[in-house]
Amino acid sequence: MNSKIMKIEDAMRIEDAPSWREVDRNRAGNLLAAARIKAGPTQAQLAEKNAIRQNMVSE
Repeated sequence: MNSKIMKIEDAMRIEDAPSWREVDRNRAGNLLAAARIKAGPTQAQLAEKNAIRQNMVSE
């Protein structure tokens, strides 16, 4: 057997990977950003319409 092939039980779970934790942490923000982009307004327009600062939309 080829020693370079990893056994499935030795593989890291995707949920344990540092990159996955970062993606999971940003999920809500990514969903909101995608909805805003699909709807069309810029961050500045959305902030003005809601009477908030633009950085509150972008962060």
